[in-house]
Amino acid sequence: MARRNPSGKACLARGAEDGPGVYCRDKWLSEPDPKRKHNPATFAPADLDGEDLLDIFETWAKSLDTSDTHNEKRQTWVSVAAVMRYAPRVIMLDLRVGAYGEPGDLVDINTGAPVGQIKDHQAPTGENGAMLFVPERGERAHFLSEASSRGSAGGRILSLFKKHFSQYTDQITMVTAPVTEGETWREAAKLTEVEVRVTGKSADVADGLTEVVAVDELPEDHDVFVTMVRDGRTKKFQLGSEGAPAIREVLNDSNEEALDVDKLVETCTEKVRDLSARTGGEWDAAWSRPTQQGV
Repeated sequence: MARRNPSGKACLARGAEDGPGVYCRDKWLSEPDPKRKHNPATFAPADLDGEDLLDIFETWAKSLDTSDTHNEKRQTWVSVAAVMRYAPRVIMLDLRVGAYGEPGDLVDINTGAPVGQIKDHQAPTGENGAMLFVPERGERAHFLSEASSRGSAGGRILSLFKKHFSQYTDQITMVTAPVTEGETWREAAKLTEVEVRVTGKSADVADGLTEVVAVDELPEDHDVFVTMVRDGRTKKFQLGSEGAPAIREVLNDSNEEALDVDKLVETCTEKVRDLSARTGGEWDAAWSRPTQQGV
């Protein structure tokens, strides 16, 4: 499995379970009066009745501690290592995630010898990044998160923020909708390669696999990757398991170095620009240019 891997785009509806993925924040609507039928007013994320979503999110994220982010129900450790205003309209989160609850040995893979023990209350963690892109103009913002073999912390953060926002104001309701870049590639791209990896862990192939390509007699424990070409660009996607987004884009393979922050934001900016264009919006490059470079 890839070390770093923003999942194929999906938004969580209110009350849905959190999970890995690239998420969008769609329109921000005023709460309608259930006794009256009328069209609710629409707010831009950058101007929520005089407040900026970016400021609301940044203030909230900086206040989080592990008592908030730790997901005991799922036995998943999530923590926020840093919150940074990377660019004028981009917040970057440095996150940690790992599962616990199953004791075992820590083994040196070169010698095969145990070098320690992991207790049931200890969680081996990995790094994840998550980013909130809020346009200066327009009705849609995007929240993108990384996933790795350790899990994805972004889904937990998004779920917590949705709850916080619903308590923050009773005048504006956050409405989300799925945005799946993989579907666009499936419709317009040419499939060039299918790769099946036996990973030694159980996984179910998503129903969407048969819509892309048919692969007979898959091994029980596997990951499936497809490489596609569109408009001269090549992308590699991982087909997700049940409960995960249908298609997740692979940024780098497990034997490759993880993207640094600048490259990660650059890659995600391209995605946000494409997603915004699909919905009639825009993303100005200056909005995601690193603050230290000047804007």
